[in-house]
Amino acid sequence: MSARAMAWAMKQRAGGAPQKLVLLALARLADQRGETNCTNATIGNICEIENDGVRRHLVKLEARGLIVRSPSFREDGGRDVNRITLACPKPRQSRRRKNVAPRDICENVAAIGGEWGRA
Repeated sequence: MSARAMAWAMKQRAGGAPQKLVLLALARLADQRGETNCTNATIGNICEIENDGVRRHLVKLEARGLIVRSPSFREDGGRDVNRITLACPKPRQSRRRKNVAPRDICENVAAIGGEWGRA
């Protein structure tokens, strides 16, 4: 499950409660890239919706631009499950910090018992 995908899905206007439920199920099944290869039956089991209903809700989510479905094929040429990609923004690559040479932290520090507290 991708926490980023779940947070994104919660903020979306999916067009109704069933579509939102399917979107949340997809986010739960998604990997870190926001992609999943799952059957309509798997989504239906999670959402307690029939396969025909899942198919209709996926079409509506795709029409709203919230998901992208890409067909995938087996080695024998037959159809396999669709790859579903959530339209959530991809995570930004963190910039690596450059190593900085250590400095003497005592250079600019007042001496203990120096001028502190004297008026």
